[in-house]
Amino acid sequence: MDELLTHCRTCGTTINKEFDVNLFEESNFQLVALIQDIADMWMEYDNILPDFICLRCKTILDQILQFRSICQRTHRKLLAAIKDLNKRNELNHDYESNPNVGDEDSQQNESSEEYEIIQESDIEEEVPETTKSDVIYVENTIKSKAKRRDNRHLKSWICDQCGGVFKSSTYLKLHLLRHTDQKKFECDICKRRYYTQNEMLRHKILHTNARPYACRYCDKTFRGTSSKAVHERTHTNERPFDCRYCDKSFRSTSVRKMHEGVHLNNRKFHCEQCDQWFLRSSHLALHQRTKIHKAKCPS
Repeated sequence: MDELLTHCRTCGTTINKEFDVNLFEESNFQLVALIQDIADMWMEYDNILPDFICLRCKTILDQILQFRSICQRTHRKLLAAIKDLNKRNELNHDYESNPNVGDEDSQQNESSEEYEIIQESDIEEEVPETTKSDVIYVENTIKSKAKRRDNRHLKSWICDQCGGVFKSSTYLKLHLLRHTDQKKFECDICKRRYYTQNEMLRHKILHTNARPYACRYCDKTFRGTSSKAVHERTHTNERPFDCRYCDKSFRSTSVRKMHEGVHLNNRKFHCEQCDQWFLRSSHLALHQRTKIHKAKCPS
């Protein structure tokens, strides 16, 4: 079994621990998160599996991070260009009835400037010309991948204890740990316990100032994967959590639960002085600042 530890976790080549990278060191959590996003698989520390990646794989990951940064920077510049173009169109519309608003050459120069926002220095290599055969190849590749993805999603794994449905056996195995109620991994700082080593390592980030999980659409970073996922839905407008009582949907379970309290009229927050109940703590706090409440409270 020890011979597995001498291989790269991602490509399987033989590693040299003196030069290669330990994935599960605290400074490399961002690489683990990136691999999980790219490969759509769960990756955690396991004492019988390799915990190093080779320099070649590390270089590829660094290039992906650099590519993502370029995409984000270019996207922001394109949005700025669109905003600037809209402003120019509004001005042109306002001045259409005025024949003395400068000559055509000056207007052409202004309209051409907006396309200079994206500098050639952002692109290291010239993009090759796309041929018809390239387009056909790409289309066939996309269709093939989509078909494999659809077939993969037809198969699911079901927990025989609670009926939960999971898209892979790995996620089912992680879920089954919840039924054992055995948390073997303890944080050496706060003594909280977790089902897996990876969960414990992610928790330990909260004891530091590290923010290793980067949004795929902007420059924001997060301390945990769940907060990153909720934030990214503000970019994609994905609302996967449906209210059980109406047609509304939400970006997180916590917001959905708060909303469902309106349907249930579940008023948990009580003002003892006024004997009034409220759906949310913010409503109670707002009530406590009113003159009605202050009149009933001795100063």
